[in-house]
Amino acid sequence: MGTQSDAEGLSKAPLTGTSKADDVKLRLSPLAEAGSTSLFHLAVGVVIIAALYFARDVLIPVTLAVVLSFVLSPIVGFLQRILIPRGPASVLSVLIALGIISSIGTVVGTQMVSLSDQMPQYVQTLQGKIDAAQNFAKSEIAVITNQLEQSAKPRLPGSSLQPQPVPHPSPANSSATESLNPLETAFGLLGSILAPFETFIIVLVVTIFILLQSREVHDKTIRLFGSSDLLRTTAALDDVGARLSRYLLSQLVVNTGFGLIIGIGTWLIGLPVPLVWGVLAGMLRFVPYIGAILGAILPMIVAAAIEPGWSSVAYVAILFAVVEPVTGYAVEPLLYGHSTGLSPLAVVVAAIFWTWIWGPIGLVLSMPLTLSMVTLGHHIPNLKFLEILLGDQPALSPAEYQYQRLLAGNLDGSIDQALTAIEDNGSLSQYYDEVILPALRLADNDIQRGAINKATAGQLASNALNFLEDLTETEMAERLVSSTASQPRSTSVVCLAGPGPLDEVATTMLCQLLAQNGIPAELHAFPAISRRAIDALELSGAHRICLISVNRPPGSPRIRAMIHRIQQKTDAAIVVGLTGHDTDDGLTPAKVLCAATFTQAISLCSA
Repeated sequence: MGTQSDAEGLSKAPLTGTSKADDVKLRLSPLAEAGSTSLFHLAVGVVIIAALYFARDVLIPVTLAVVLSFVLSPIVGFLQRILIPRGPASVLSVLIALGIISSIGTVVGTQMVSLSDQMPQYVQTLQGKIDAAQNFAKSEIAVITNQLEQSAKPRLPGSSLQPQPVPHPSPANSSATESLNPLETAFGLLGSILAPFETFIIVLVVTIFILLQSREVHDKTIRLFGSSDLLRTTAALDDVGARLSRYLLSQLVVNTGFGLIIGIGTWLIGLPVPLVWGVLAGMLRFVPYIGAILGAILPMIVAAAIEPGWSSVAYVAILFAVVEPVTGYAVEPLLYGHSTGLSPLAVVVAAIFWTWIWGPIGLVLSMPLTLSMVTLGHHIPNLKFLEILLGDQPALSPAEYQYQRLLAGNLDGSIDQALTAIEDNGSLSQYYDEVILPALRLADNDIQRGAINKATAGQLASNALNFLEDLTETEMAERLVSSTASQPRSTSVVCLAGPGPLDEVATTMLCQLLAQNGIPAELHAFPAISRRAIDALELSGAHRICLISVNRPPGSPRIRAMIHRIQQKTDAAIVVGLTGHDTDDGLTPAKVLCAATFTQAISLCSA
């Protein structure tokens, strides 16, 4: 018998060890899987960024062509509506754009030639101002130095220090300067000219082909993103195209008007070649944030060079300081809404990122590219993180925000959000129904699944009760109560909290709302309706009995047992509330009214 028992023990030991090892593997496998997934996503991101950087010579012209095609597509559509075929309409739209650009370039070039003729005089005036500024700075420095020397003399009574001459280094041997090869200089100059011209030709050709085959490009893009969900993919691409076209056309109109106003303003101020400053300001305004500043620097320098005084410089600065805010904060919202859907921080970060990847062209393209990414993230679940990171929508819903603040004990943030919402809606009960009650349900779900321990749940309930107390003491809550409360009624309501850790919080909220509506309410915590304490509970004078639970349905065993105890004590109508069930679920005891929200509970208690 002993041998057999030992054999059985030996045979079971490896199995037990294997079971524990398997259990450890099962516990670690989700973490390992999550870690490997994160590493995979990180590797994909690194590869994409590297591809964007090293393939910029190809991607920049293609991206410029795509953006230009969005600008020209409305023109192509207009030409097609007047019975011009798509091919000629595409070529004609590109020719129109080229004609406008070349005309502006010709006029600007002519004015720049006239400006260069007067450049020596401007340089002389500007040099005189620089010399005057240097002399003023030297005189001020000399005065300060003299004062310092005078203050230092009493400390050094016997010193007879004389200024020592500063040794000057001998001039470098000019013969060491190596002359440049004229052929190398010519090739370098030719290369610097051909590189932008090559990019321009590529952009032009790709734009024409995109406009000619826009339908094919659209269909292939849908197939690339996935043809299994055509509805979502089509909606995403159409939304990207519509928002991008609207943004680019709006920017084109706004910046053209901005440049026109700057040109007229500089002409009135008396600056030479005002058309140049208008075109320069309009073009540079496509650069986010710093474009208007860059557009103001050169006109201010020229304004300083055309006269001995500084009045023209001040006028130019005032012109830009007035026109830019009016354009950015009044005109742009009228054209494409109050927001592009991008957060200001995302715009700055995107501008830095695309400038690092693609240089100055990336800075110009940062807004269209970021806008496209946010729009795709809105429609495609796998890219949802782009909308969260770059979009201007709140990362948390109001209920999630309140839950997080209560969990962290940040009552000031909770009160501020509550007062703002109540002031907008004007109803405390609506705010409780739409924000606080969902927040309590989120917390109760975390408690039920074990994510929050008992101590944290108790602290959360305490924070919520303190929040309710602070909210009722604010001037906003007092104003709401005084403006909406009716005369006290003879009927009374007894509010009983359910067994959940947050049910007392919800019961307190209902008592507040009942008092606001002039209905006397009496609150009892869950221990008052336990089997041992129910006999001591006084319910004889109550008009309604409200049993409040955050998440438990009326037909759950514990709620049914509590209802049964209450019915044995009184014949008053019982209202079971705030569980999301406003109708009988088939398990609710008879003569029990169900309320899904605070508003419904108040209505039932008022009947």
